[in-house]
Amino acid sequence: MATVPDHRGWLRKQGHLMASWKQRWFVLSKGVLSYYENSSLSSLLGVIPLKGAHVERDGKVKHGIVVHTTTHSQEPSDAPRREPLRPLHSAYVVAAESPQEADTWFDMLQKHIASTTAEGMAALMASASLNSPRANEYKAAAVKEQGVAVSNYKAGTDEAKRNEMKLMKLVKEPRENGLCFECSTPMDFRTAWASINLGVFICIQCSGIHRSLGVHLSKVKMVHGDDWNDDWVAVMERWGNARAYGYWEALKPPQRPTLEDAMAQNQFLKDFIFNKYGGFGTRRFAAPCEPHEWLECLRLEAGWVRYLDEASNQFYFFHEGSGKTEWELPDEARPAERLADVPNRPGREGWMEKKSGGHSGTTKFKMMQKWDRRYFVLPKGSTVLSYYTSDEDFKLKLEALGSVECKGARVFLKGVTKEDEYRFTLVSKDRELKLRARNMADYHAWKTVLESVITDFVEDPSQDD
Repeated sequence: MATVPDHRGWLRKQGHLMASWKQRWFVLSKGVLSYYENSSLSSLLGVIPLKGAHVERDGKVKHGIVVHTTTHSQEPSDAPRREPLRPLHSAYVVAAESPQEADTWFDMLQKHIASTTAEGMAALMASASLNSPRANEYKAAAVKEQGVAVSNYKAGTDEAKRNEMKLMKLVKEPRENGLCFECSTPMDFRTAWASINLGVFICIQCSGIHRSLGVHLSKVKMVHGDDWNDDWVAVMERWGNARAYGYWEALKPPQRPTLEDAMAQNQFLKDFIFNKYGGFGTRRFAAPCEPHEWLECLRLEAGWVRYLDEASNQFYFFHEGSGKTEWELPDEARPAERLADVPNRPGREGWMEKKSGGHSGTTKFKMMQKWDRRYFVLPKGSTVLSYYTSDEDFKLKLEALGSVECKGARVFLKGVTKEDEYRFTLVSKDRELKLRARNMADYHAWKTVLESVITDFVEDPSQDD
């Protein structure tokens, strides 16, 4: 049976008896609207059952919505909070930051109210059918944002200045915050950037790739230059690079980018970041749960469970069998290292000889072909083999003389017919390359690297030279 997607985000809430407005974190789920003090969900302030409710626009409040309820709010018996819950009234007024957000909230509230009755749910299912013009709109509402949900309110002058001092300390300690979360480039307060919904510090080179992920996956801010509000800083304090590694790289990547990859802005770095955060559709290294679930409670080995102590923002470890509690990770609780299911493509560069000819439609007569010495490069993580006149041309980033996509290609391993000749032929859908390594060690090194990209190797001594 179809269900209405959850929706969450910041709204301004009008206080009791027309008191001042306060920013609250709202969660709309299963026909119930809840609101919290902050996005960490650590302090539940109220719950509004939407059965029998209706919503209308508030003409007196900019981007305002009024939720009219027929029941009183309910207080969960186990609700974690730091202040008493207040009773909710029949007219509940909220306001969004923009007309687009107000439209989304109004639409989602209507859907959740409808979902509380059998008739309303049937109507929703019909409107969301594949043949309905609103099907894409309904599906789009189900798209979940990545990481931790954060506010978008603008910090005041005093708040921004106070948080600037906090960020100066955060980038220095713990030390992992001063190294880019993606490529380990050293940073300081003036050069660091951050993803405020992922809670990690990154360098300026990697920040550009994070931006290309889209704001639903990574919200990028300058550490020095943007005015930070309290909520953003709270996320960075709660997470930070050292802790975030445990979640986002729970499955160890076979290769990690380096400073050189960041400076080159190469494809390996881009693919690594997109694979990490689901830019290609799947988070390839992350733990198999959501970030807040991993942070609050994680089952380990030998009956141990890791919890987060809210007061100190430190992990502690509890043994379910004995009731023992430890602040340091016990050795027996330590999980075994698990590798991500991502190909290890170490890459290689070096000299080989290439036989001239081989482009589709331009094959030369055999007697006119000759061996040319070329500098070959298969970048780390890449599947494209390119060649240059010299290593200097490659270092200067000049255009390659030629290249071949190795994915889907075949390699014919040539039998040695002459002393010290180590040859193979790489055949793709567009061209073939007849190659000759300098010695046996080089031959096997290139063969090993190509095996990380190509699976079709054929021992064929009959291949024509």
